[in-house]
Amino acid sequence: MAKVAGGLVDIADLGTDTGWVSLTLASGIGGTLEVRRVGDYVDYRGAVNPPTNWGSANSSTTIATVPANYRPSATKAWVSSLDVASAGAKAVIRLTTAGVLTLRPDLATRTEPLIVAFGFLI
Repeated sequence: MAKVAGGLVDIADLGTDTGWVSLTLASGIGGTLEVRRVGDYVDYRGAVNPPTNWGSANSSTTIATVPANYRPSATKAWVSSLDVASAGAKAVIRLTTAGVLTLRPDLATRTEPLIVAFGFLI
């Protein structure tokens, strides 16, 4: 059982910590994307840019293929804001059990970077 001090769990009690690992991005994708696993919790962080744009509305662009140790046991999806000056720009981030991480924008030809900050239990 994890120790709780001041409402926080001691990370050392959660299991093995991989530390932050840089992922290889898909061809044409710029930026950085890192992943970390502590026990059964996986955390992602970074910012990625499209080659020119994220493509057509509601079409998916592969960002990276994630190593097996960092994949979910079932496909996961998150709604994320794109880094834009205009309010309301969003995208769906999807991670499959095969490790394919994709982004699907709400509108065609979005060019804004995607800020990545999400996590899940395996």
